[in-house]
Amino acid sequence: MKDLIEFLDLHLPEMVAVVGSGGKTSFMFGLAGAIERQGAKVITTTTTKIFLPDPDQSDTIVLASDYGVLLAKLQAALVNHGHVTIAMSQNTDNKLIGLPSELVDHIYAEGDADLVLVEGDGARGLPLKGPGPGEPVIPAEASLVVPMVGLGGLGRPMGEDTVFRPERFAKLTGLALGDPITADSLAAVMFHRHGLCRDVPERARIIPFLNQADLVDAETAEAAARMVYEAAPPTVERVVWGSLRNPGDGFRAWPRN
Repeated sequence: MKDLIEFLDLHLPEMVAVVGSGGKTSFMFGLAGAIERQGAKVITTTTTKIFLPDPDQSDTIVLASDYGVLLAKLQAALVNHGHVTIAMSQNTDNKLIGLPSELVDHIYAEGDADLVLVEGDGARGLPLKGPGPGEPVIPAEASLVVPMVGLGGLGRPMGEDTVFRPERFAKLTGLALGDPITADSLAAVMFHRHGLCRDVPERARIIPFLNQADLVDAETAEAAARMVYEAAPPTVERVVWGSLRNPGDGFRAWPRN
């Protein structure tokens, strides 16, 4: 994960919001673990819902529906643990119920952590998604936003098996149900005014991440990254791609360094 961290150009303390599809939760917990191993204090949370993390993802979880209680328990946990996951509660589906975005901002200001990682939407585990109304939910203090897509959807028919809310994806990309998913549709779903980068805080950096590079050939992954970069606003310095499932394969960025 070292090269991924370098490409993200983190400036601790920092809040990173991860949005989109194709492995957000793996990204969040993988990055949290890597930063913790460097000696930093890390908080992971969500403004929506996430499955209860496995112990190897996060072994310290703090739950409280009252903000004052949550903050006090969090601060106590960070004394002895480098990585703490917080939420308001846990439901009967084994999911953690996240925090309103304004509370995430307060946690960032008062939680005594070097890095706050927040998942800003859901995708039901599919490679791609069409953002719904009101999505994503990005805290105002996020200084880096990482819109994600799964390269495993490239070339496959656009539909329920590949895209969460395919009807929304169709509106943003111009694809019809059954059309092959193209690299330019990945860029469209990120940068459309109703896409994954909607409501990004004005001062936040944007670094797109294309996951699931192990499911396509190297030329396809690089071409997709180049196309996303060329479609991006000038504030996007680079597009990163790689495989969170096989991080040992390394991560790459366009433009090439």
